[in-house]
Amino acid sequence: MKSTRKATFTDVFQYGSNTFSRRLNCPERLSGAARSPRLAQTVRDYDLAFTTWSKGNNCAAADLVRGRGRQIFGVLYCIPRDRVRKMRTTSGKTLREIEGPNYYEAQITVRTRNGRRVRARTFLVRPSHRQEGIETSACYVDHILTGLRQHGAPAEYIRYVKERAISNNPDLKAILDP
Repeated sequence: MKSTRKATFTDVFQYGSNTFSRRLNCPERLSGAARSPRLAQTVRDYDLAFTTWSKGNNCAAADLVRGRGRQIFGVLYCIPRDRVRKMRTTSGKTLREIEGPNYYEAQITVRTRNGRRVRARTFLVRPSHRQEGIETSACYVDHILTGLRQHGAPAEYIRYVKERAISNNPDLKAILDP
């Protein structure tokens, strides 16, 4: 049974707005195809940044940038391989379509709550698509925070996300108040 799972499903780590399972699984996105969501964190150090413009969200979207001493929390999903990158003829999009052309697929090692290391796919912003001076929005950050809370991320990490969002867009301070 396990070999069938490996053949047809892949582990995908989401650290941005798709940490919110209901958002990722809505009919306009993966239509329930993202299964077994669980909290995980990167093994390597990164910074959470908002470096690329998202037309769909109308704001700066999340990115992982090699950083200084922080493991980033996110949600690890089990997703059918054909919903990650192949074009579909049925309803719903692939994760590749959802992430869009500003992101590329990469392998990353994450650790689950029980300490198990998992090689997962994730999407990172292409260096040529990173921008400065673009701001994220309260709605976008709320998706991240809702997803992280939903999956039990530590309060200290929630504060970190709020601080990163406020450093990107100071107008969010009154709304997020870390």
